[in-house]
Amino acid sequence: MSPTHDMIIDNSTGANVRADINNALAALVSNSSSSSEPATKYAYMWWADTTTGILKIRNSANNAWIELFQLDGTLTLEDGSASTPALAFRDDLDTGIFSGGANQLEVSTGGTERLMLSNTSTVFNQSGADTDFRIESDSNTHAFFLDAGNNRIGISTSSPDTLLHLVGADTAIIRLENSDNSLVADQLIGSLEFEKTDPSGAGAGVVGGVRMYSGDSIGSSTYLAFSTSSSSTNNVEACRIDSSGNLGIAKSSDIHEKLNILDASQAANSRSGGLLLQCSATSGADVGVPIAWRGHIGNGTEAQTYGLAAICGRKENTTYDFGASAAKGYLQFCTTDNSGAERMRITSAGLVGVGTSSPAASIDLVRGGNECLRMENSTGVRLRMMFHDFQDRDGEIEMHTGDFKFSLESGGSLSQVFRVDHDSSFHFGNQDVQDPANNNSVGISGRGSLGFMSLCRDSDIPLVVGITGSDTQLIRFIAQGTIEGNISVSGSTVSYNGGHLSRWSQIKGLSTTDKSARPTIYQGTVMSNLDDLCVWSYPDQFYTEQDKTDENIPEGKNVGDLKKAAHTEENQQLNMTKISDTEGDKDVAGVFWTWDNTNDDYYTNDFYIAMTGDMVIRVAGSTTVARGDLMISAGDGTAKPQADDIIRSSTIAKIISTNATATYADGSKAYPCVLMAC
Repeated sequence: MSPTHDMIIDNSTGANVRADINNALAALVSNSSSSSEPATKYAYMWWADTTTGILKIRNSANNAWIELFQLDGTLTLEDGSASTPALAFRDDLDTGIFSGGANQLEVSTGGTERLMLSNTSTVFNQSGADTDFRIESDSNTHAFFLDAGNNRIGISTSSPDTLLHLVGADTAIIRLENSDNSLVADQLIGSLEFEKTDPSGAGAGVVGGVRMYSGDSIGSSTYLAFSTSSSSTNNVEACRIDSSGNLGIAKSSDIHEKLNILDASQAANSRSGGLLLQCSATSGADVGVPIAWRGHIGNGTEAQTYGLAAICGRKENTTYDFGASAAKGYLQFCTTDNSGAERMRITSAGLVGVGTSSPAASIDLVRGGNECLRMENSTGVRLRMMFHDFQDRDGEIEMHTGDFKFSLESGGSLSQVFRVDHDSSFHFGNQDVQDPANNNSVGISGRGSLGFMSLCRDSDIPLVVGITGSDTQLIRFIAQGTIEGNISVSGSTVSYNGGHLSRWSQIKGLSTTDKSARPTIYQGTVMSNLDDLCVWSYPDQFYTEQDKTDENIPEGKNVGDLKKAAHTEENQQLNMTKISDTEGDKDVAGVFWTWDNTNDDYYTNDFYIAMTGDMVIRVAGSTTVARGDLMISAGDGTAKPQADDIIRSSTIAKIISTNATATYADGSKAYPCVLMAC
């Protein structure tokens, strides 16, 4: 018996009618179960489709079947659509769930899809409707909020102003966390990157970003790198902040200062690269932007911040003229003395003013106190002030160990023209007051602390002294405040007044370097000639550690370098002498005057012998002299009166006073005399 029936009872015999009714009832109780649909269909009738295993109901139009659920009890729905969901609400038929395709579940409200779940994705508002999305936390109604109409996302805000907008009293923080517990040097910890799709320049892609890296192999320090793009290269590091807080611009290593800017060399007068501070004012003089320094000043319990110093570039003229004249600016340097006063200015013309805002020269120094310019060196290096003309260096002022030297160019190199030493010595030319002869120097030297002056010239008169008025003294000699002699002129006669002529001599066999070896020789002692000529020489001299300590080593020289080469002076006439030991000796040389204590590094024990002029002569204490006596050698270094008044080859001097000027330890005395030409 077929489970399907047309639900019409035909007229027939009783048994047939009964059978027809039973078939109709069988169809009803089995929901017309069959592998094929009933031949006669009615609106809202049931059909258990055994082929598909689905229970179906005829639609109201009686032109299609509506699937209800599986015959095994599984509930299935029609796919439906956003406007006619497969599962909807009786009073809201365009709100419910439907399936827009295989493995998809959609939710719609008001006939518009709001949520789509598939085996590959979950999409909210796939239809692109103006539908906001909000996630609420336990205390925040807009913990997450999508403003669909404006394409913005807000965190803790219902009205985001930007693509992503975070709001929080002290919690508006974006945190990027690296979960690696074994960071290595230069490993990325977190990054914010910026990408473009525009193919121009270096092309589409990541064009820049902010990246945090591990600074070393154990991750104990970090650095922050900022990258940008040029017209040829994308995403190149532009600056870095290292673990010490130092900022390097165009420099990614060896950042040793708080701000370190690296730039390629720029052409002369270029204003590109480096650091630019720009003032927005377009008119008015003295406007500008400063670089300022501030510091804390406190008393231990409270502190305030005060300005310390500033450098400011300012406009010098009132307006910018892009026609006849360009904009002019000046550089102003200020320090704080409770007023922030200007200390120095460099004008648009390159004039430098210290203590003045209107310099009138390349360097203009103005100060109310004693010092205007001070140069100091604490390392032993020479201080130099150099002068150049438009061709080459042509002048120099140098200071070293307290000495000032002035040099001018001569023959392509600098030559000393004047020097003042720390001991008050002065030098014109290359003259050296310490040793004017041995260095063949030319010029004038004087030593103020010793009252000493020397002159040297190559081959002509080194000293000219003249007067244009009446005859008078040309040179005066003073000792211990007393006038002792002079050189004067009277008519055509030049007189040397108040002195004697003397020469150098040495004692044969006496050390030339040990001053303690000097024998006791009293002034006025009679000396006799020897055949041996005097010798003045010294070996090579080298710079010592003491010279270094005293800063007497010239630039370019070191300890152990040659200071003076070995030298022997030329001597054609100066002979050695001895204390006269022959009575009436006709070979007398003169009388002992004094030891020569100058240049005694190697010429220690030479001395002067007086030969002609005013002097004293040594006479034994037992010998009586009279004024006018002619004196000869007594054979023991003293003199005695000559037996007659004839001037002989043995005559030494004439007594001019019987008043002894000195009495020596051996009882001998010194008497004034006039020495004869010995």
